[in-house]
Amino acid sequence: MQKKGFVLGFIFLFFVLLIGSTILPAKAEVQSKTLLPNQYWGLGTDLDSGDTLYFQITSPSIGVNIYIMNDTQMSIYQNNPQDLATNYIYQWTGYYLLTYSFMAPDNQHYWVLIINPNDSLSTYVTIDAYIVKSLTITSPTTIDTILPGYFYITWTSTGDISRVNIELYKAGMFLETISFFDFNDGSCLWSISDDQYEDGSYYQIKIIDYYDDSIYDYTNYFTIETETKTITITSPTSTDTFLPGHNYITWTTTGSIDYVRIRLYDGSYFLETIESSAYNDGSYDWYLSSYDTYDGSNYRIEISDYDDNLVYTFSNYFSIEIEQGSNGASDVHIQIIFWNVLLFIIIPVAVILAIAVVLIHRRRRQIPEEIIPITREISVKEEPVKSQERELPKITYCSLCGTEILDKTGGFCSKCGASIK
Repeated sequence: MQKKGFVLGFIFLFFVLLIGSTILPAKAEVQSKTLLPNQYWGLGTDLDSGDTLYFQITSPSIGVNIYIMNDTQMSIYQNNPQDLATNYIYQWTGYYLLTYSFMAPDNQHYWVLIINPNDSLSTYVTIDAYIVKSLTITSPTTIDTILPGYFYITWTSTGDISRVNIELYKAGMFLETISFFDFNDGSCLWSISDDQYEDGSYYQIKIIDYYDDSIYDYTNYFTIETETKTITITSPTSTDTFLPGHNYITWTTTGSIDYVRIRLYDGSYFLETIESSAYNDGSYDWYLSSYDTYDGSNYRIEISDYDDNLVYTFSNYFSIEIEQGSNGASDVHIQIIFWNVLLFIIIPVAVILAIAVVLIHRRRRQIPEEIIPITREISVKEEPVKSQERELPKITYCSLCGTEILDKTGGFCSKCGASIK
């Protein structure tokens, strides 16, 4: 970074031009000068690309012309004061009050040129000018993850900043000073050792102007991972024998490990992945079926960090025993079938029958006794039936007209008069 050195530039010209020059201060500092007719006042300083020059000019009596020039343009002007058509970077003409900030496009020496254009009147001019100081951290950024080793902290600055302090924060809380009274050269080599910091994503770097703590900058949050990551399997051990059913694989870890991968080996020969992404809670329930064909004492479990295959470990050798019966099914499998039949067939049928019996019994209790048919033998005494025959009167009809003859003493039909025999 270019050192800020303020250069005094005086060139005396001929004719009516009185030449004066002043350096620009690093901090705000009011300077004043009386400009005679056609006199100029040049203030020059070195600026790096991105440096911002702030100035305020007051002319209480008559307007002045203000120009921003580089050294080449200033030299042309000094040799030919009339050549100002395009011989400048910026200009403001006839201003009584000017507040302006100029950002240098590149690393050069620049001039603020103030001219009294009046041929007969003098003017009293004041200038409050300084280079705006700033610090901007460029590394680390929010996407960076800092690991044990070395890391370059980098930044840019404007203005006259010669020394800086560099500090480390976590979640807004100060942790330590990384570098004290460091040269403002734009970079600092940061050494990080194993387990130096707690792993996390809320770290920040702060850089401060050593001589002016109001000038500083923070990074966004970034991540540090310095904790040593290890995995230690606690089960199975060399004395363990896994059988059909539930078997627990257990382990401990250090460092930031979110998920693990669990694999089974026969010696050094990979057999299968038991779990490709198990949550790192220190335990996994591995169910061995009686159909599995494992049998021996040369098995090993491997557990590795899901996100970093370089972090892994193996268990000691252990045994797996799954004995097969003569019919191809193990005793455990037969027991499982028995209990499944008992649980899902025999017990439900027994429950259904019991419910049916209870319902029938309750139904019978609800039928009234008077409508329940009761069959029993009743003895009956036999008695002779008395005859109740009686003689019916004889009815006589007329043989000619069929009319019933009521009066049989007359000898004739009362209707047709025929003789009754």
